[in-house]
Amino acid sequence: MRDGNLQTVFTVDLFNEGVDVPAIDVVLMLRPTESATVFLQQLGRGLRRSANKDVLTVLDFVGHQSAKFRFDPRYRKMLGRTRRELERDIEQDFPYLPAGCRLELDPVARDIVLDNVRNALPTTWRARVQELRDLGDVSLAEYLHESGLEREDLYANGRSWTQLRRSAGRILAPAGDDEERIGRGIGRLLHVDDQDRLDAYRRLLSHREPPVPAHLEPNTRRQLEGLLLTILSPRKGAYESLNTAAAELWRHSALRDELVELLPLLEDQVIHLHRPLALPAAVPLQIHATYTREEILGAFGASTVTSPLPLQTGVYWHEPTQTDLFLITLQKTERDYSPTTRYLDYAISDRLFHWESQAITSVASTTGQRYLNHEKRGTHVVLFIRRAKVDANGRTMPYFCAGTASYVEHRAERPIQVTWRLHDPLPGDTFADYRAAVA
Repeated sequence: MRDGNLQTVFTVDLFNEGVDVPAIDVVLMLRPTESATVFLQQLGRGLRRSANKDVLTVLDFVGHQSAKFRFDPRYRKMLGRTRRELERDIEQDFPYLPAGCRLELDPVARDIVLDNVRNALPTTWRARVQELRDLGDVSLAEYLHESGLEREDLYANGRSWTQLRRSAGRILAPAGDDEERIGRGIGRLLHVDDQDRLDAYRRLLSHREPPVPAHLEPNTRRQLEGLLLTILSPRKGAYESLNTAAAELWRHSALRDELVELLPLLEDQVIHLHRPLALPAAVPLQIHATYTREEILGAFGASTVTSPLPLQTGVYWHEPTQTDLFLITLQKTERDYSPTTRYLDYAISDRLFHWESQAITSVASTTGQRYLNHEKRGTHVVLFIRRAKVDANGRTMPYFCAGTASYVEHRAERPIQVTWRLHDPLPGDTFADYRAAVA
């Protein structure tokens, strides 16, 4: 095969892996498999780089043998995308691939795959309820596996696992007051992607009785604040103490049980190395983890369930820790941002970040001078970045903790255009995502 004397080899479960012939430039798929891993192993026979080989042609005849066959697991495994993101990628010819890579589907094949992705899963609430009735009293993990749904699909439109189980007759006890409202908040935790927070939330929620805040370590207490701020989304004055807010969640035992089931399923999102945010005062945040605005402000003690901070800007000066917090959205739409607040923020490299101050902040202002001279004054700058305000499902996106940064240079007067040097380089996948977001 390497020399070209043999043009074609047909195998059955023989050369799925372990065969390295880089010159192979056509792969013919004839074996049906529901295993995305087997598919990638087979595809990998042709993905080796070789001289005079510019492209791999894949002729995939699998999928027509059964109306229930699904294409989405193999593409999601290959691209690392959710099902909803995959649908958009197929429509737009896969715009988020790494530099130097491209994936092109024949137009007819693209329509077949796209139609399959859209119709393979129970998309309506009624269909999902019926699927749970058919499956029986299964766990959350089993339901997601058997139905093929993403976690994001299940929690779309403010739904919850508890609500689905109740609709399917799996929970017979009547719903408590505000169960639906509080249940909507569980979907706001799907971003959690660091082991420290997963373990902390699990320890807090594993007890049948709510924790006593006075008995908690300061960091754990602030993590509890962030958890409750995110789920309960309280108005000012809604709770007289952290104790009463915790008791409100614990009163809904089905929702607490749901959280205990959900958190272990989020461990597959722990893909980056994390370490504590380096500030003089202890703040329970991890570099290169993602957080809601409420978790960030709760970690700094700036927002509490008794007095939530309605932050409307992307900057916040935290006096107790002498820290400027920058909450940055890369893609700023006309609907969500006025012309005077659509600042030009983008990653220059994995270490350098271009950021614009608010239009009212000048170089000569007190705030501007603090930004530009923060190292001399002993103050700190922390960047939290998100690609867009909402994701493909319309949910508010969390912020990625890029960590502390140092001033490099600035230009312009109002707004100030500042280049920051991140003390920890952005992970490769995150940098690629940010670069694509502003391309």
